Amino acid sequence: MPFRVLHILGDSRPEGTAIARIVRSLQQHMPSRDFEISACFVGSEGPLIAELTRAGIPTSVIPWKHPSRDFFGAIRFASFLATSHFDLLHFHWGGPNIRRVGKLVSGAKVVFHMHSLVEESRLERPREISTHNSDAVIAVSKAVAAGSKHPMTRVIYAGLEFNGAVVRTEDPSLCGCATRLTPVKGVSYLLKAMSFLKEDFPSLCLEIAGEGPLRADLESEAARLGLSDCVRFLGWMDPWDQLRARWAVMVQPSLQEGLPLSVLEAMGDGLPIVASCVGGVPEVFLDGETGILVPAADARALADAMRKLLTDADLRHKMGTAAARRACECFSAQRMAEETTALYRELL
Repeated sequence: MPFRVLHILGDSRPEGTAIARIVRSLQQHMPSRDFEISACFVGSEGPLIAELTRAGIPTSVIPWKHPSRDFFGAIRFASFLATSHFDLLHFHWGGPNIRRVGKLVSGAKVVFHMHSLVEESRLERPREISTHNSDAVIAVSKAVAAGSKHPMTRVIYAGLEFNGAVVRTEDPSLCGCATRLTPVKGVSYLLKAMSFLKEDFPSLCLEIAGEGPLRADLESEAARLGLSDCVRFLGWMDPWDQLRARWAVMVQPSLQEGLPLSVLEAMGDGLPIVASCVGGVPEVFLDGETGILVPAADARALADAMRKLLTDADLRHKMGTAAARRACECFSAQRMAEETTALYRELL
């Protein structure tokens, strides 16, 4: 009989797409004779439930309004675990108390997946992420692993399917950014960089694919900077492969990152990237070879790097080709599944 593994995710809205994609890739590449993968969203209904179900992953949702204040949500979560008989709980969401409940109720081994060092809503008051009540910790990058005090912490880079099917239809006057619109993503610095480039590149446009609580503020800021005609807020776009196929440059201006899947996806499509040198980003691509790294919160450096790529088509092609090769060689879904399989087997 295969071991039963439950992936516990917090958000079934599009904001949780990246983590749902990791779960889907693991289900596709881990040996089904050894592991039976299920998923559980803790919160409200959302489109990712149907997405994982279509991928063949049994998926549940546990209504839970707030982890520390919704007593009945906690009871529903505990009752679900008590009657489902899982061998391993793989938490992508929640704190140590939730993992403690899961461990006590189910008797299962617990893996905590650290996708970042900080909560996005707590950039101004960062809170250390605790690894307590875990049997093992998966960190998405070495930078994230450095924040774990757990003795059994493994760095397992996220992996994706790279099929090379997207045909590039580059518009040399179009840049893009795919991100959540939250403070930690640093989009305001990208808008400032666009204002610096406006005079030299009057036809330059920026597309921002993403949604979040700062959207209205960022739209107002773009208007204040005189960028309303050249900055387009597209909302959530999934899939977004045809969108990024048109971008000449992708920009990731984050102030903190674990390992951004949007960067991996863009690399796999051969898209040159300008990104902040934060978190696991410099572990993903090589500065000056597969993209350009800049200091975080530096709009002028973002603008200079964008200018360098926008004015040199040969450099864009060279970096894009190197990026695609590195993505395929180092960040495959198969590699991620093999390393996760090894960790599961060690625990079980």
